[in-house]
Amino acid sequence: MKTLRLIGTAVAAVVLSVGLVGCSDDDDDQVSPMANDILGLWECVESDSEDTYAFEPGDMLKFFEGEFDESQYIEGGQLKGRKCLYGWNGDFNVDGDYDANGPTETQWNQEVAKYQGNGDEYYLSFPEIYTLDGSSLSIIACDYNRRVETITIDGYVMTFTYMYQDWRVISNPGGAIMEEEIGPFISKFQKK
Repeated sequence: MKTLRLIGTAVAAVVLSVGLVGCSDDDDDQVSPMANDILGLWECVESDSEDTYAFEPGDMLKFFEGEFDESQYIEGGQLKGRKCLYGWNGDFNVDGDYDANGPTETQWNQEVAKYQGNGDEYYLSFPEIYTLDGSSLSIIACDYNRRVETITIDGYVMTFTYMYQDWRVISNPGGAIMEEEIGPFISKFQKK
């Protein structure tokens, strides 16, 4: 009987150890191979369209490592991503002086503003954020409008093939719905 109990305990130990070894952390962050390449200041040098929603030559994008979570500022906030800025060369002046590196992440943080709407509703204004999953890039504004699709980066040239999505924020039950999708557009950027 003791031998049977010992064998049973040994079998249970082996089964448990194999089960534990087979478990993995499902929360592993998958880092895009382009995550480091995209960081920094980019200037649009070419666009296939003059449409209002397409990037134009001279438009600037700056991508930061820092993360943003809208829910840290307002209850029910859903947008999450890394910080970025979109603007024109003149928008990237710092205190009236041109800075070749563009604005800093600290300046991005200073642009976040929370204000009260009607009743108990609060709204948040902030510069753009982005998500990058493999080669899929989304640049998202605080009104949920976004440019979404794929990028390729070859040295100091980034090609962004994208659709512009117009979103409408809804109060109840909260969130946003896409109303219109325009494009596709293709824009090329040069790293500064």
